[in-house]
Amino acid sequence: MNENYILINEDEDNEKPVQNVNRKKIKFSRRKNKFLYILLFFILSIMLVCFMSIMYLVIKIFTRGISIDISKYFEVMNPLYRNETYTSTLDNNDFINNTINNNTINNNTINNNTIWNEDMNESEEFVFKNFVYLTPGVSEGPITIDRNLDDGTKLNIYKMTFPLNENTSLYYDELKKYNKQNDTILMNDKYFCELNSKLPPEGQKDYSVSCPHNYQIAINDTFYGRFAYDTENCKYYSNGTKVPRNKLYRIRDSGYRLNETMKKFCDGKKECILKPHDYFFYRKYRLLNNYLYINYQCIKKEQYNKPKISIVMFGNDVKVNSLYENSISEMYQYSTIHGYNFYHDEKRYVYDRLPHFMKLNTLIKYMSKCIEEDLCDWIVWIDSDVIITNPNIELEAFLPEDDNIHFIVSDDHNGLNSGFFFLRVNSWSYNFLLRAASYSYYNKDLLLKFSDQSSINNVLIEFNEEDHYTIVPKSWFNSYYDDHRPGDFVIHLAGVPNKNEFSKEIRLKIMNNETYYDSKSSYDMRIEVLEYYNLPRELQHHISIEGKKLDQNHN
Repeated sequence: MNENYILINEDEDNEKPVQNVNRKKIKFSRRKNKFLYILLFFILSIMLVCFMSIMYLVIKIFTRGISIDISKYFEVMNPLYRNETYTSTLDNNDFINNTINNNTINNNTINNNTIWNEDMNESEEFVFKNFVYLTPGVSEGPITIDRNLDDGTKLNIYKMTFPLNENTSLYYDELKKYNKQNDTILMNDKYFCELNSKLPPEGQKDYSVSCPHNYQIAINDTFYGRFAYDTENCKYYSNGTKVPRNKLYRIRDSGYRLNETMKKFCDGKKECILKPHDYFFYRKYRLLNNYLYINYQCIKKEQYNKPKISIVMFGNDVKVNSLYENSISEMYQYSTIHGYNFYHDEKRYVYDRLPHFMKLNTLIKYMSKCIEEDLCDWIVWIDSDVIITNPNIELEAFLPEDDNIHFIVSDDHNGLNSGFFFLRVNSWSYNFLLRAASYSYYNKDLLLKFSDQSSINNVLIEFNEEDHYTIVPKSWFNSYYDDHRPGDFVIHLAGVPNKNEFSKEIRLKIMNNETYYDSKSSYDMRIEVLEYYNLPRELQHHISIEGKKLDQNHN
């Protein structure tokens, strides 16, 4: 390659050769200039740094600090402080660091659910959703969405609750019973009659094997078909007609055992719900009226555990000092004291139905969660217009001894009231909620006065679920203000106008009258509950079908 090149004079019309220039000399000249520029920039940078350092020292010597209005930063970081102005004395380094990290602080505030407390020296986490402790740093007390606007009438459930001990808590009594119980309970043999194979299993009767609390199922033997010479079990069809003898009597066992399958399905559970239907079981002898035979025992768990109970609520647009905010505060404290899970949903995501149906949607959500993740044994639904008056009564006091009872609810002068009820966590309850949530879609010509509540009521009756629910006195956990007695668990402000102001008056009365919460213990409540459960069914409370048929030709 030629080391010389020719420069072209572009001003001339004709290209003319000009003086050849040495290429190496040009490159050296350019490198020299570049080095000088870098050296000059380096010298100027050093001078600038020295100047800034001297200025900083002068400011530190002759000033103690600067007063800065930082309210604009808090407006960004926390809406709770947008209407107030704060000033703080910061030195230059603190101000620079806070300014640089302002976006980082704002992001952490959102992602970590933190707010800034009054002295601004440390952050405080939200204790529940957007709730904070009413008194900063005091966990044993009320919670609020804005402590600066609180009206001072929130109930401190901790101060109303006696220390949990052998005299106040059912836990210790149940623990004593557990320690005295046998390690194994041999249960009675079960014969579950085959369902109508021409109909889908949904809507037909289900069966279950179950064990008492703190016991679990252990399958010994199972059989599907009919045993030899058995003419007594399942001698009626599901519609009530008698089965012909030739479909009952056999001189040898006609069927098959399925022990391994049933062990996988039921062992280790407290309850196992079954449907003897050919969707699930092979009918080897189709001409017989078959049954599912189960022999099992209950094995005691290694240690006693309280029933796992979750309180579930729903309420959107919760405002400070409202009845809803106070109810959430009370239930949160009550759950924490007694060791219950507490869930509160506030997002309404279905707008083509009355908002009351969010109750059923929310319950379906948490029932699924509890079944799938084994989070709880019972779900307790509580409306957001309920006030706790006696937190010394534990939810365990209301649980039934009958393992077939899955739904406990009270009634009033209008019939079933769903403001406060118990649901056992199992597949029956899940399917019951689905039926109640969809009831009005399949009964379009039926006017339901209480929408979701009437749907719950009618599903229980129309599906003949009397074996799985019980209607109890409303004084247990659904008292109204007019009939509330000293020591009753709660006051439910159902249908009360101006609930916020009225509930405030009630809370003030509770604060000044200890008889609201020291007149009845969990033991007293449990005695009353068991006496009622032991009554014959006909002497207990009952419900009736609700709704009025409409003429679809008229509005």
